Amino acid sequence: MEPSTIHGYRKVYQKHVEGKPITAMQINRITAKDGQDWLNSLPQSLSHKTHLRARAFLSGVFTVALQSNVITGVNPMSSTKAGGCRRAGKPGT
Repeated sequence: MEPSTIHGYRKVYQKHVEGKPITAMQINRITAKDGQDWLNSLPQSLSHKTHLRARAFLSGVFTVALQSNVITGVNPMSSTKAGGCRRAGKPGT
């Protein structure tokens, strides 16, 4: 993995995941609703692209957990939708 990729993941984690209620939950108990609630808790003033990056990060965490048999079933982030501003000052839908 490239150092820049690791740096990007670390930045997303520190800015958007660390300290959020979702981090206190057991990974095998997190549902799509929990994932969507976390996404909805991100400031909607952030760009849609930032929301997509944050969603992709957490989806990647669940993908690794699935591949490692830490959790079973489906990736709870697969049915979530990113928000954020799509254009200057206009919240996403």
